[in-house]
Amino acid sequence: ELAHTQAMMESASHAVDFIRSEMEAMGGQVAAQKEKNVEWMERVIELSSESTAAKEHLAETQRKAGEDAQRSQEKLDAATAELARTQAMMESASRAVDIIRSEMGSMDGQVAAQKEKSVQWMERVIELSRESTS
Repeated sequence: ELAHTQAMMESASHAVDFIRSEMEAMGGQVAAQKEKNVEWMERVIELSSESTAAKEHLAETQRKAGEDAQRSQEKLDAATAELARTQAMMESASRAVDIIRSEMGSMDGQVAAQKEKSVQWMERVIELSRESTS
């Protein structure tokens, strides 16, 4: 019976040693898994930071693009208004040129009439001068 008890104790000792080695192996696996978890958490945090930075950069880029678009629209509006003013001035100048041409045509007629009257007066003066000398 002593041999049986001793055999059981040896068997139990081997079982304890086996369980210890299994526990050590599992402890190593748990430590490795914890290390992987830490690495994954660090990567998730890094990606979150990159994502946040990318979102902030995108928001800033969109804000700047909006401001650029607003400035471009304001420049376009100012150029359109300037073009309208220039066209109005050109139309006004064109009307003024038409009026001046019309007045010049009228004056040409008046000058021609005055020349005709001057010629008639000169002819009359010459005729009167001849009559008075004769």
